[in-house]
Amino acid sequence: MKKPNHKHLFYGALLLSSLTFAQSNNQQQFRDGHKGPGLEILDISSIGLVDSAAYTNLVKQLDEKIKTHNQMIMDKFDINKDGKLDSTEIDSINKWIEERKNFNPSMSQQGDGGPNQEIPEGALNDNMGQGEMPQKGNTGMMAKGGSGKHPMGGMNNANASITPLANLEISKQQITLSDKTLIANKKNESVIRTKKNGSLVATNLVINKVSGATSSGDESNFYALNAAVAAESGTSIILKGGTITSDAEGSNAVFAFGKKAKIEVSDLKIHTKQNSSRGLDATYGGTVIGNNLSINTEGAHCADLATDRGEGTILAKHVEGTTQGEGSPGIYSTGNITAEDCKFEAFRSEAAVIEGKNSITVSNSKLIGHKSWGVMLYQSFSGDAGVGTSVFTMKNSELEAKEGPLFYSTNTNTKVTLENCVLTGYKGVLLRAEANKRWGRQGQNGAQVSFTATKQELKGSIEADNISTLDITFNENTNFNGAINYDNKAKRVKLTLKAGSKWNVTADSYITDLTLDEGIANIISNGHNIYYSSSQSKTLQNKTFKLNDGGYLKPM
Repeated sequence: MKKPNHKHLFYGALLLSSLTFAQSNNQQQFRDGHKGPGLEILDISSIGLVDSAAYTNLVKQLDEKIKTHNQMIMDKFDINKDGKLDSTEIDSINKWIEERKNFNPSMSQQGDGGPNQEIPEGALNDNMGQGEMPQKGNTGMMAKGGSGKHPMGGMNNANASITPLANLEISKQQITLSDKTLIANKKNESVIRTKKNGSLVATNLVINKVSGATSSGDESNFYALNAAVAAESGTSIILKGGTITSDAEGSNAVFAFGKKAKIEVSDLKIHTKQNSSRGLDATYGGTVIGNNLSINTEGAHCADLATDRGEGTILAKHVEGTTQGEGSPGIYSTGNITAEDCKFEAFRSEAAVIEGKNSITVSNSKLIGHKSWGVMLYQSFSGDAGVGTSVFTMKNSELEAKEGPLFYSTNTNTKVTLENCVLTGYKGVLLRAEANKRWGRQGQNGAQVSFTATKQELKGSIEADNISTLDITFNENTNFNGAINYDNKAKRVKLTLKAGSKWNVTADSYITDLTLDEGIANIISNGHNIYYSSSQSKTLQNKTFKLNDGGYLKPM
């Protein structure tokens, strides 16, 4: 028998340790069905001593798997397809890996989201796309669009590997069109697609995606596969006048993905009829600018304005939209969306949803949500939204929630800023911050909310659970009629009443840290007490104060 080479035995043992470690990592981080950034496991359990031949074979296999893995990473994150990873793409990889570390394999998905609760756009498990409803019995992280998958995307084909088709494909040239009717009816076929520095300027087109479903939810959600109008990285499309209609699964109407992808649409009507078919959509740094539009979507997970993985930018002005499907907010952001002089009404979903460190800015507009909440701010850890603060800013606008709190935040940091808005809530809850079993690691999935109001009339309770915090500021000309932390459950509540603000108390309230710019004069107690922390509110010096209308401000 040939003597084993001890050097090879040593490296074989080292290889075994590496493979065992990779297996452990995969089991811990990717029980949701993702292959993830780990390597596939080489099974060497049937091998005895690793001699030279076995060692060479194992190293060859490992080398092949590393090459396959590296190609997967390039396919996934090399958005410009230039064979290199720039600093932004490397940051995306690091964020993706970091978010996978936060994956909680013990969390189970409830499927229907609880009684009378719609799943916001993207609230699916990791084997689904935004247009898929989670099934009972599935497990895994809830996510985007509202819950536990890849929010607005997330079927199991994560890499852009399908060659897209197009009725009109524009590559390396500039085209001008007017008064044409263009039709697409095959699966994975767009009506118009620009690539490789191509551009289009068109007026009064009739654009019809009449049939042909997508074969990949991920690629429709992330890479504009099967979209009616699609612009790839570095290309541009300008459409003025006309109509866009899509009647196929996974057929977004207008979609820009990749750096410097830009679409401008104006003076036209958009209508999508099937699931996962949004109005305006942008991913991986793409930009869509819409002006004077009508947008109507009928399917599930079809926001009028949407961004998805890799972040994107939507700028909408003079846009009026409705959504009819489940999990279809008027606005869904995993990027940056601005709406000015707009109106959106979601008949089976929230008015607006933000996932992760992204934003929605609304001015001179009206948002109406018929299901679950008015505005939802959350983090799913699906990989589609970076971890950070969700920022919702609204000025000179109207917000109405037909169900639930006007603002609902879970498993994220949240910043809400309101100025001179009209707010209408169905159940009398202005804001609720709490853990939700559908998202995050239990015990660590509360919400940390900063809420600032200026020139506001506010009505309803402000609530938080024992792992959530509230930092509330009422600025000048703000009148709040309600209670804060009435059940004394919140982990921490900080309240600042600026000069010129007023609090009309409707129930006993509990504040950790209270700052009163004008003393107690602007608090009307209606016989209710306000309790504060003597150790946190040091300016009150552990004193008890008699309030207007019979109540007291006293230390806990």
